Amino acid sequence: MGGEVFNGDRTFLTAPDAFEEYLTWCTKNHAPAWMSVQPFSGRNSVSCVEKLFFDFDSKDLNLAWKEAHSLATTLQDSYGAQSLVCFSGSKGYHIYVWLSSIQQFDSADSAKRFYQTAQELLLKGLSFETLDKQVLGDIKRLARVPYSIHEKSLNPCTPVNIDRESLILNSINPFKDQGLKTDFCRLCQSKIGQKTRRLTYRYKSARNGQIRPCIDAALFSDLSGVAGHLMRIAIGAEFLNKGFSIEQTAELFKDQTDYSFEKSLYYIKDLSARNYRPFKCATIRKLGFCLKNCSRRNDKVD
Repeated sequence: MGGEVFNGDRTFLTAPDAFEEYLTWCTKNHAPAWMSVQPFSGRNSVSCVEKLFFDFDSKDLNLAWKEAHSLATTLQDSYGAQSLVCFSGSKGYHIYVWLSSIQQFDSADSAKRFYQTAQELLLKGLSFETLDKQVLGDIKRLARVPYSIHEKSLNPCTPVNIDRESLILNSINPFKDQGLKTDFCRLCQSKIGQKTRRLTYRYKSARNGQIRPCIDAALFSDLSGVAGHLMRIAIGAEFLNKGFSIEQTAELFKDQTDYSFEKSLYYIKDLSARNYRPFKCATIRKLGFCLKNCSRRNDKVD
């Protein structure tokens, strides 16, 4: 196990000495020090969840503190979890909340689903103006290393207590010992199972007539090249317009050799924002994905 740091490019480190050298270099060169929130098993490879990360950012630093403090208090009162709150060195606060034990998964996608579900559960019913929504679900996120120096403000990224006073930490074990309990992790897994069953049910319903056969068949075809890219758009538009969520639609492409949930999610979010409508049969025919036995093949109404 190791972690990724950033020094013009993401670099995977495993040895403590290498990490110390990185921090020394950052200090000497007045550069920001970044490290992955989660442990990595290799370069760009993460398949476990150790802790959850939340980023509160605002020009109004007092508001960012108020909301970060509110979440930390809620986690303590509702889950018995002690959060590590760090001043970012500039405009916000970071919250780390550990799990009582590291959750291991067989793939990065499974780890991401757990991470995203855990964050959603903790934030359910809460509303924060300064919470960075773009950070949520990003299991490969890098964050500023506590006690490193912010390159613009030159302020240290300092852990703080509940009274907003700087802390000197000798160990993070107390935060691990008072992390989110095993029951919470089981609840997350249960929620993921429920989502999977709903997706399976809805997908079966789609294959029973809601989704056009050519769209269904294309999911199991090679979607490379220009035509394949356009067909991916057609598939995404079809399922989004049938009521599938962005996350559910992104998962449909998992049989593609180049599948990445993060990349797929990015493109499906873009499709949703652009409000794409289902492709016409004539367009799908031109792309080469029309089925020969399709009853609509010779339809003139398209």
